[in-house]
Amino acid sequence: MKRSLLLFIACSLMLTGCGTIVPEPVASATVSYDGNEQIGGLKRILTVGNQVSGYIITEDARLRYNNLLKIYSEEIYGRVYEKDYGLCLMPDNSWLITAEALTMFITMNQVRRMDGVVTE
Repeated sequence: MKRSLLLFIACSLMLTGCGTIVPEPVASATVSYDGNEQIGGLKRILTVGNQVSGYIITEDARLRYNNLLKIYSEEIYGRVYEKDYGLCLMPDNSWLITAEALTMFITMNQVRRMDGVVTE
């Protein structure tokens, strides 16, 4: 009995170890370039009073958004969203994106960065 208990304690100590596990520090990310500007595709935030009414994105951001919609919308949201869902072309050829569509864009981009793994 004593021998079994000592063996159990010895095995437990060997398996747990005595060292502390310290994670590697995460390098801070910077905003990506869109053309020659380091804006990540977001040009402006539109407000009415104190309320955000929309966001202005670049043509390159629109193309990335539509590509992500094509690849991930059905898997993440359970339906296929049409091209330019939640977008509206502005007179200066930039694109207005709704808060809902921007949230979808961010979510799909995170899934893409996780190698396409969708978690529930």
